[in-house]
Amino acid sequence: MNTIDADIVDWEKKRINLQKNVSDDLLARYEKIRNRNKGVGVISVWKAVCNGCHMNIPPQLYNELQKSNELLSCPNCSRIIYFQDMEKPA
Repeated sequence: MNTIDADIVDWEKKRINLQKNVSDDLLARYEKIRNRNKGVGVISVWKAVCNGCHMNIPPQLYNELQKSNELLSCPNCSRIIYFQDMEKPA
């Protein structure tokens, strides 16, 4: 348990340091989404299905997600989404 507690403290420190590099409005948006969705604010999408709510996203949004660098949100659960190609290794 002590190693887990130490890991949690380390990750919290890293999180605080990384937050300094994120704009305030984006961080506020993320925190609002994260608090509403059981601690998960960003989730992957594969084959037009949000892995957070397991609902299909509209085809046009899925196409934009694959090509765009914009921050897009799932229309169902409002999490920030990103495209993850499960057929290619990470």
